[in-house]
Amino acid sequence: MGLPTSDTLESIEILENLLNNLSSKYGEAHFFGTHRVVEYHNWMKSINGKIERVYAYIGESNQNIKVSGQLTLPEKKLTLFNSLSKEAKSNTYWDREDLDYPDEELVMKIAENWSINPVKLSQRTDIKQELGLIGK
Repeated sequence: MGLPTSDTLESIEILENLLNNLSSKYGEAHFFGTHRVVEYHNWMKSINGKIERVYAYIGESNQNIKVSGQLTLPEKKLTLFNSLSKEAKSNTYWDREDLDYPDEELVMKIAENWSINPVKLSQRTDIKQELGLIGK
C-alpha cells in the first residue's frame, strides 16, 4: 500500500495523521503532491505532532479540497486562490485577476523553501550515492 493520493478530504486526513506521527518522532514532516492531468497540487506541513499548514487544490474543478493553517514564507508573497474562503462566496472573487493558482512549479518552490526541491536532487553534492529507505 502506498501513500494516499490526497485528492479527497478523507485521504488528506489520513496523510495528516501520518505526518503528525512522523513529526512527533522526527520534529517535522512534509507532504507534497502534484498531478498534471487534473491539475492537482498539494502541500502539507506538520511540526511536533501538529498540522501547521495544508493547501490542496484541484484545477480541473477549480476547487480547493482543504486550506488550513498560517501562510508560510513563500506563500506570503502570493494571493493564493481559495475556493473555501469567505471571499469566494462573492461572485466577484471568481473574476479577480490578482489570484495565484498553484501549479507544479509552485509545489516545487514550496518544497524547496520547506526542505528539498525534488527536481533539483541531481544537482546536490551533499547526498551520498547509496540506497535509501522505503516504507510501507
